[in-house]
Amino acid sequence: MSNTKQVDDGRFTTLNIDDNVTIGGDLSVTGSLPAATSLANATATVDVSASAAPTAGQVLKATSGTVAAWSPSVVVLSYNFGVGSVDDTVFVSSGAWALMSASASYTTAEGGALTVQLNKCTGTQAPTAGTNMLQATFDLNAAVNTVQNGTLSATASDYTLAAGDRICVDFSGAVTTAAGGCVSLVLQQLA
Repeated sequence: MSNTKQVDDGRFTTLNIDDNVTIGGDLSVTGSLPAATSLANATATVDVSASAAPTAGQVLKATSGTVAAWSPSVVVLSYNFGVGSVDDTVFVSSGAWALMSASASYTTAEGGALTVQLNKCTGTQAPTAGTNMLQATFDLNAAVNTVQNGTLSATASDYTLAAGDRICVDFSGAVTTAAGGCVSLVLQQLA
């Protein structure tokens, strides 16, 4: 350590550090500090210097064992359905979110015409009254144990959500035979 000055209470008022220091107790810093370019963990130093500044809702994500970058928060949700399932709310937005992808599968087919759509509902809209988030519905009478991948609406506002907006499942009729069903959603936080 160089340029240290100690006052009567045993605390440093000015401290220039050229090496590692362990400090016990409270520490106050005035002025500016150089920007950190890495994070150290128990086994490696992770470089974050190439990463742009984060925006609200982002998390630090490792891109390799020694590099990390800021990325949007992503959530994966699953809604299970079967005999007796009805139109339902599966997600209530707490802020700006976007549906990034959706898929569905089931173990027992309906045995007749039945589909399910994802609807964006605002205000007091019922699940059947919302805006279609996907270009086409999931067919619940197609091949069992086969993942169907939805295609997002061509209009971005159909699959982006504001605080209070909801994602609902809208069945085209009664679910009387289909079983072992799951609709999975991938959502990304926008802000």
